[in-house]
Amino acid sequence: MAQSKARYWWAVCYVENMVPDWETQIDDLVQLPFAYCVHNLDVDDKSEHRKDHVHIILAWDGPTTYKVALSAFQTLGEHCVNTCKVVMNMRHAYD
Repeated sequence: MAQSKARYWWAVCYVENMVPDWETQIDDLVQLPFAYCVHNLDVDDKSEHRKDHVHIILAWDGPTTYKVALSAFQTLGEHCVNTCKVVMNMRHAYD
């Protein structure tokens, strides 16, 4: 996999694996500008509740690598995320 660099990265984190009280600590933990949305009412095709999860976008001053981005997401919980992706279109990602 080629090493990508970008200013904006997003990930899906699972609440059950995040540090307790992560919402009040997120500023101190990631120490970056961020936006997030908690999905706790999602249902699957069979109308069964899906795991609670959080979509998070992190922003850096300049381009950063996948490894650095993943490490920043993992400050919210070591096992809450296993991958992150470059935000290709900020408006789409934010919506």
